[in-house]
Amino acid sequence: MKGIFLSFLFLMSFYLYASETKVRFLINDVKIKVDLQQKEWTPLKLNDPVPEKAVVRCGSDSRCELLLPDGSVTKILANSMLQIKTISKENKPNTSIFTLLGKFFFKVKKGILGEFQVKSPNSVIAVRGTEFLVANTSKKSE
Repeated sequence: MKGIFLSFLFLMSFYLYASETKVRFLINDVKIKVDLQQKEWTPLKLNDPVPEKAVVRCGSDSRCELLLPDGSVTKILANSMLQIKTISKENKPNTSIFTLLGKFFFKVKKGILGEFQVKSPNSVIAVRGTEFLVANTSKKSE
């Protein structure tokens, strides 16, 4: 009985962990605005949650990796900023990320349900199970 209870606790902790986007890695100046009306940027720390609608910004000589609930990874490179528009959930299987400015590397897990979309002011990319780089300068997206 004790083993069943411990297994249940382990599975519940995994489910709770896997239900949000978290900071997996960061170097130097990485900040977040959870609410776009917020005036000040808040420093991010390792394992901090990143909710839907939040904007993450990396300063110069900075990097950040976000682990999404489906196991996909988003790397935000120096002098870059993105917004997590929607995160895949059981009843809503689509993820949408908006690249505001900078360079980003995405590793989208194979076998995810729904779409994984990366949007910029000039383009939309919808993928499943691949790795790719997006460079979004103030003039164009590559």
